[in-house]
Amino acid sequence: MHWCMSGSRELKGYGVVREGEPGFSKVTVVVNGDTATVFACVDNSTWVVPGAENGNVPDVLPGGVALERRDGGWIVVDSVKAPETLTC
Repeated sequence: MHWCMSGSRELKGYGVVREGEPGFSKVTVVVNGDTATVFACVDNSTWVVPGAENGNVPDVLPGGVALERRDGGWIVVDSVKAPETLTC
């Protein structure tokens, strides 16, 4: 299991919450039957943990997710590394 799933559960267990919401740009969607991959620049500058410092992590980073069509909708099933050509 990738960090985005297991790490999120761990943070939830510690009571860590975020306020606001991330922003997305340069979104690319590739659909292949009942699977899809989405890549985007993810802007976390307005999705913060109250009282925490950002440190040296950039506010905008490339990211990706894999999806599967299930029961008439799409569900995220994994995180995937964004291609090196996606610059944010």
